[in-house]
Amino acid sequence: MNCTSGNAYEIDMCSSAILPELLQFTLPLMFSSILQLLFNVADIILAGNAAASNIETLIYTSMNAFYQADLSTVMGNLAVFFEEPLLSIYTDSPAVIAAGMNRRTIICATYALCGISYSVMPMLVSLVGACGVRILTVAPSSRFPRSTPSRRSTGPTWSVTFLAYLCCFLWAMRRLKRHDSAEKTTL
Repeated sequence: MNCTSGNAYEIDMCSSAILPELLQFTLPLMFSSILQLLFNVADIILAGNAAASNIETLIYTSMNAFYQADLSTVMGNLAVFFEEPLLSIYTDSPAVIAAGMNRRTIICATYALCGISYSVMPMLVSLVGACGVRILTVAPSSRFPRSTPSRRSTGPTWSVTFLAYLCCFLWAMRRLKRHDSAEKTTL
């Protein structure tokens, strides 16, 4: 029986030992299967890391939100009850302390809108008031070299911003009252 054909890719199992021939045929298959398993494990590990990273981001964001809310509450109360001593850390001038207290009153009054579930509106009013109105009031005076005091004057900016906040606050309160009265009539 002639088992040799002369083809290099064929295995002659008749005239030589079978084990080396089987190993020559099966080892490449075994290593390629092991390599495929390693690639699959790597894919699983990467997918697991990506999923865990998303969960970690969610947990961090949630914890950071609580942290910011707690910090804002504590510092807001400190600023209200200990406003003058806190401002006196930075200055001894009564005029500067009075200006700081005035500014805090205006700023904290505008934060009331955020407390009644309207957070985008105060952000837009602050952006338009602090940036837009200031550009409109400072740009004309910037052409004159000796008008530095007029550039420092932010009275018009804060006045317009405060009026916009007041209008938004009144609108939000009226909307909340309508919502509450509609709920009471349905009950």
